[in-house]
Amino acid sequence: MPAGPPPSSAGKAPTITAALRSLPSLLKNGKATGYKAPASSGQAVKDWQQVLFDLGFITAKPDGKFGPGTEVATRQFQTAANTAGAKSGKKALSVDGIVGPATVARASCMAMSGARP
Repeated sequence: MPAGPPPSSAGKAPTITAALRSLPSLLKNGKATGYKAPASSGQAVKDWQQVLFDLGFITAKPDGKFGPGTEVATRQFQTAANTAGAKSGKKALSVDGIVGPATVARASCMAMSGARP
């Protein structure tokens, strides 16, 4: 279930960073493999949901199924990341609900820096 923009997530970076370690499996040869509702499932999806959960974009426990709620939360993350990125001159993400290389990279940067959308 998607949530609105997240409150402060102080102390979440280690969990987010751990979840992000498996996200390269969402990619194949640097391209998105199409992790989008409703057909995608597995550990990489669960890890992405954990990132969204830790950032406050979803409130449901990660289940590894990329359904409509995960897609909406991914779009919300992409929109919020664009708003935050615009202030620092970063290239906008496509707000498409797909967890591709740019979305994973932006989430990684945020986790490493402690920044939140």
